[in-house]
Amino acid sequence: MTFEILYLVLFSRLLTSIKADKGESCEHSNKPVRINCGASTIDILSAAYGIPSNVNKCGLSGNCRTAKKSLQRVQERCQGKHQCSVLATNSIFGDPCVGKRKYLIIEWKCVFSGCWFTVRKTRHVHGNRR
Repeated sequence: MTFEILYLVLFSRLLTSIKADKGESCEHSNKPVRINCGASTIDILSAAYGIPSNVNKCGLSGNCRTAKKSLQRVQERCQGKHQCSVLATNSIFGDPCVGKRKYLIIEWKCVFSGCWFTVRKTRHVHGNRR
């Protein structure tokens, strides 16, 4: 007699990167934020285009708001993909502070997409046991 026990296991978003990554792109630099998660997929945590902070790699400071749809625009380009690049430009985000140089900052995690797999365990029982 053969007893088959099937285990169906779902791993979904259980294996993520330990920490979030960040990238910045300065307006007019022609150097985008490049995200590459290899076999994993991109999960955008936050995005801001403007001058959200005076602490940045672009050396920008000032009182400037950020584009309202920054997160949405980055998610449209990157969410769920394996790689993407986003340039800091008014043509993507609009111009939240006219006449000022701006920058884009993105925070993301690389997420294991999950998979289904079956493990089959077989146990053979010989003879009649009662």
